[in-house]
Amino acid sequence: MDKKHFLSAQLDIDTLATCLTKQYSNNSLISFKNDWNNFVEFCQLNNVIALPASTTAIRIFIEKQAKVKKLASIKRALISISHIHTAFEYKDPTQSIQVKSALGKIRVDKVNDNKQTEGISSDMLDELKHQLFNSVELKDIRDLAIWYLMFELLLKRGELSRLTT
Repeated sequence: MDKKHFLSAQLDIDTLATCLTKQYSNNSLISFKNDWNNFVEFCQLNNVIALPASTTAIRIFIEKQAKVKKLASIKRALISISHIHTAFEYKDPTQSIQVKSALGKIRVDKVNDNKQTEGISSDMLDELKHQLFNSVELKDIRDLAIWYLMFELLLKRGELSRLTT
């Protein structure tokens, strides 16, 4: 593996998939790639080394991320950083006491930031129908049809995308 691909903020999914020994879904790889690219960009802006990263760099990174991101996103970013360090056989800096302590503080600060997505109800569907039913825009008509399909068939977004006619 060529380390220089991982030190630019333009890591691609294919390179990442080759690097990781475990098989991950395409969506997971996209998330890992975005997390890593964000971390590399942070390192470049702060003139610190991304690979191998210092525990201080990771601690400061997650503290800055905590200002704009949810706890789950920060945890996923740490997993992404950990995977790449492990793939290059570097010591995992995300497991340090300093990083775990910073994550614990973030966890306390963000105690109520994880909310379950609200499912669509018939009242919501009626409101969408009221807003979109008389539209002449094809996109609005299509969107309304999609909402009805998802509601009537209890579909998740991924299941909807796999539907065939």
